[in-house]
Amino acid sequence: MSTSELDPKTMITLVSANGDEFVVEYGLVSASSMLRRMLNSKGNFLEQRTQVIKLSMIPTSTLERVLEYCKHRRQHVGSSNPDTGYEEMPTFEIKSEEALELLLASSFLDI
Repeated sequence: MSTSELDPKTMITLVSANGDEFVVEYGLVSASSMLRRMLNSKGNFLEQRTQVIKLSMIPTSTLERVLEYCKHRRQHVGSSNPDTGYEEMPTFEIKSEEALELLLASSFLDI
């Protein structure tokens, strides 16, 4: 169960495993079911009060790429191919050396 959803413009701080902080709009990170539940669930959790989420399993470089994907997704959701009319999001390029970390992070964040 959840309380009312946060305003999409609410600023949220994500802290990577390396201690780097990323201050982003809630609307950007709401692509993550896990973060959305954490920030909107019933209860009086520290993350809800401070709007700071420590992601101690996600290194800075991976968190940066996850946020890039969230921006890419937000920019292109609802895009449609003029030839087919179907919703079609352009490919988000992932290098093979970052694929495993991104897979783990996206699974954990439920994106």
